[in-house]
Amino acid sequence: MSNYKVLVVDDERMIREGIADMIDWRSLGLMLAGTAPDGLSAYREIIEKRPDIVITDIKMPKLNGLELIQKTQSEISGTTFIVLSGYGEFELAAQAMKFGVKHYLLKPSNEEEIIQVLHEVKAELEAQRSKERQWEGMQRQLAETGSSGQSARSNAFYATTEGWGASDSELVPGAAANAAVWSAEEDEYVRTIAAAIRNGEESELERGLAVFFHALFEKRPEAKFATGRCMELLDAAFKEAALAFGYKKESDGVRIWQMKTLKEIQRYMTEELSAIMDSQRELRSDKRSRVIARIKQLTDEHLDNRQLSLQWLAQHHLFLNSEYLGKLFRQETGEKYTRYLTVMRMEKAKELIESLPQLKMYEIAERCGFEQDPQYFANVFKKIYDCSPAEYRKRISGVSE
Repeated sequence: MSNYKVLVVDDERMIREGIADMIDWRSLGLMLAGTAPDGLSAYREIIEKRPDIVITDIKMPKLNGLELIQKTQSEISGTTFIVLSGYGEFELAAQAMKFGVKHYLLKPSNEEEIIQVLHEVKAELEAQRSKERQWEGMQRQLAETGSSGQSARSNAFYATTEGWGASDSELVPGAAANAAVWSAEEDEYVRTIAAAIRNGEESELERGLAVFFHALFEKRPEAKFATGRCMELLDAAFKEAALAFGYKKESDGVRIWQMKTLKEIQRYMTEELSAIMDSQRELRSDKRSRVIARIKQLTDEHLDNRQLSLQWLAQHHLFLNSEYLGKLFRQETGEKYTRYLTVMRMEKAKELIESLPQLKMYEIAERCGFEQDPQYFANVFKKIYDCSPAEYRKRISGVSE
């Protein structure tokens, strides 16, 4: 089987080339088809090269990620999109789900996270190819035996539903012609419920499940017929959650097969999917904490840089919206980043005064990011500690004038 082709799209050169160079595409059974710096260039590349997978940013010039997805889907089919989104772009990522996008990566993503999503997408593409071959074989079989060939119908429908867990005693006579439509409906249910999980909307989840079970009941009211469908939906939801925020759990196949009524299955699925949403909230909170920890780490490493600010960190290290970072920092720490940065610079100044008495005050100012204005450094120091740097040095050394 030929390698699946991948196109990487981002207006940030560092991110675009970073992903392209970071991944060992061949070892994953993939091939890098190219990169693009904006949505319009990406669209031209897609039309020309027909990549199987497109990793795309949402906010880009000329065509944004959502417009790129829409334009591509209106022209060609068979392209799977992986959306790159920042912490301030969850609403845009949710909009992408309306276009059938099921995979996204949260900036900044490391190599392991990117590879995990690529593995999942590749598995889906291979499964889709297998289903297409299966469906083509079923159509040939139906054509050979004629429209009244009951045995062919039953066997073909069994082939279509085999992966869903239905037994041959539960097959619906003559249902082969509707199998593709039913499968498409289920895909839509999965997308709706996955979006509810991503958005943390419990009411949306309940509505999605209600529609899903209503459709199941109309097709066949027996619980056993529904069991395979429910297991597939639940597994899909777990996989969606794993991709979205690292949720690690598998559905309890034994338990669900023992259930006798649709109500019982529906109650179980609602409980399980609600548990996913609870974990999502906790994990999102954990990710927020990691971002704050990273901001503090980078701040400590670059205190001597007079350009240090949230804007600078966002542009050179975090690749996230600086306004969002400012709001997030204040929410998580209770103070503005500018105040935190000032205090950290003054704390470093105190440490230098205490540990390196031979340093001149202007040298200390430079090491704390005040290289062009040592007087301003002294004023800030006094405002925080009620004494000038020189007075502080005398105080700790026990020398008085």
